[in-house]
Amino acid sequence: TVEITLDNTNTAVAFQIDIPLPAGFAYVSESIALSGRGTANHSISANIIGTNTLRIMSFSDPVSAYTGTSGVIATFQVNVTAPAGGYTLNIENEVLSDASGNGLTVSTVSGTITVTDVPAQPSAISGSNNPCQGTTGLTYNVENVSGVDYTWTVPTDWSITAGQGTNEITVTAGSVAGDITVTPSNTCGDGTAQTLAVTLNTTPAQPGAITGGTEVCLGDPETYS
Repeated sequence: TVEITLDNTNTAVAFQIDIPLPAGFAYVSESIALSGRGTANHSISANIIGTNTLRIMSFSDPVSAYTGTSGVIATFQVNVTAPAGGYTLNIENEVLSDASGNGLTVSTVSGTITVTDVPAQPSAISGSNNPCQGTTGLTYNVENVSGVDYTWTVPTDWSITAGQGTNEITVTAGSVAGDITVTPSNTCGDGTAQTLAVTLNTTPAQPGAITGGTEVCLGDPETYS
């Protein structure tokens, strides 16, 4: 939602502005709306002119003043397909008038919209990919990115003992091999997950029965296996 702010010392009853929308920005039809500063006598409309310029018009019938002298006067919405980054919304061809039709505009201030995308795939997961079964205090991490939350999953019967939601977790290994996965997220949604396949070192099984003579003579060689 984009907010339009009007600061007026003198009583204003109508305005018109043009806002060229950047490439990748599309006005949501009929989303324009007056704020609480408009009265029951005020109306507002918006439509696209030219290539991609949003023209907004508001007036009153019968003639009535907007309430207050500062704050948001109207809002509208845009759909954005532009890449992440900062974009400037300039105001052009502005007209602000009083009840006699006199112009009141002194200056305008451009606005900025910051477009945020879902997070990029995290860096490779650091940590042992072949720990011993049941090892405690294992750590796995990815590079931390500000504003990103991290959701981790581990193989069946492993447990995360600390760090869920951050870029580093502490785990206890179980007895099942599988994948350690971390999914990044922000206010825009989930990014692509990163995965580390892990196997397990296990304690060796008991050896088979020892073969070899059970009665030997002193000094005689004997082989056992």
